[in-house]
Amino acid sequence: MVQGDFRLFGGRKLMNSNIKALRERVCQANIDLVKYDLVTLTWGNVSGIDRDEGLVAIKPSGVDYDALQPEHMVIVDLEGNVVESDFRASSDTPSVISVSIHPGATPFTRT
Repeated sequence: MVQGDFRLFGGRKLMNSNIKALRERVCQANIDLVKYDLVTLTWGNVSGIDRDEGLVAIKPSGVDYDALQPEHMVIVDLEGNVVESDFRASSDTPSVISVSIHPGATPFTRT
């Protein structure tokens, strides 16, 4: 549910600017996979985590890299539940979550 400048999630208010920035970083990193010839077709992805909010952004399943936009990035919680997206999360989401929950884990790339 959206109210004012905040999105309500699990009884907490998420600032849309935090989600927007996370989506932009993850989108650009996914586009860079193609730029540096690290992926084939739609296989492989980059994710990012906002530890303060307990959210992960990941590339949507099956979306071509040349069509990616920040708003396409799927936002999931640390249990893998989609919090915000019009797309299906990558099939790698469970693996990404299992790595992301460890302290010190950084953005995750799978190619």
